[in-house]
Amino acid sequence: MKLEVRIIILFKLQNTKFKIHKFMALEVKRKEKESPQNLVHRFTRVVRQSGVLLEVRSKQFHKRAKSALAKKRSALRRVKVRAEKKRQDKLGKPKEEKRGRSFR
Repeated sequence: MKLEVRIIILFKLQNTKFKIHKFMALEVKRKEKESPQNLVHRFTRVVRQSGVLLEVRSKQFHKRAKSALAKKRSALRRVKVRAEKKRQDKLGKPKEEKRGRSFR
């Protein structure tokens, strides 16, 4: 007697703002002499590699779009920084170390 075990999960992903529905089916078949623990482990790996959980978690909370004024300000800041870097290069001054988080 051959027992075949399949794990099939159908994920329904929806973008609430635009009402877009997207279905994704993941299937894992039990191999011969495979323990249930290994089957579940393989399934969780398939789910992780598919990126379904990342997509769902990213859509869990709504992120507000940048306003037009904020976009203009960030663009102006980028232009200023580029111009200052170009000026520093022409003067031959040493480059500044990157500011921000450092991992030790």
